[in-house]
Amino acid sequence: MPPALVASPHVESSYNPNARSHLGASGIWQFTRGTGHRYLEVDHVLDERNDPWVATTAVTGSASRQTELLSDPSDYSVAADHTIEVQPIETLGHYADWLGLRAQRLRELNGLAFRTPVTVGQRLRLDFSKVDPASFEARRIAWQRSEQDAFFRDNVITGVIAHTVRPGESVWILTLRRYGVPVWLFRQYNPGVEIRFPVLAAPCPRTAHKR
Repeated sequence: MPPALVASPHVESSYNPNARSHLGASGIWQFTRGTGHRYLEVDHVLDERNDPWVATTAVTGSASRQTELLSDPSDYSVAADHTIEVQPIETLGHYADWLGLRAQRLRELNGLAFRTPVTVGQRLRLDFSKVDPASFEARRIAWQRSEQDAFFRDNVITGVIAHTVRPGESVWILTLRRYGVPVWLFRQYNPGVEIRFPVLAAPCPRTAHKR
């Protein structure tokens, strides 16, 4: 099991099998009812989310939380140089919260001006003076999981549509405007698609034309 997932129940529930959030997530892994129904038995008689052994088996088995997140090709890990890749719907404020720091510290560390947003695919250097990388990864994965669970509580996938990309179309236009699906879901269904942005060199100073 990845170190980030090992730390996840400590971050989410302090290993309390009876822990319950105000959103209805329950057990050491804080499965919501929606996720619980997909992998466990959850009804008015039995709620396997509160059984540490069964719930952990659901996380590590073939039909697992790990597999569910693994269908998302996003990289949520911390690199050896303490940098991460920005993923969809994440902000500098999220990283600061998970690190127990002020966002300004991360701006200074990465040379970002005030109000400059981070972009998907950008690499950021983080400060782990208050939180270790494994705990950060656990918090990040837990938040991504809660966001995805919230989406599936309100939406049901009934099929897929094959789309041929045309000139002028982009991932953002297709996901947000045409099909109304989040970028992370698009990436789960299209793991081979790489989202890349061009990096432009600094503009050259204009040279006055000699007459």
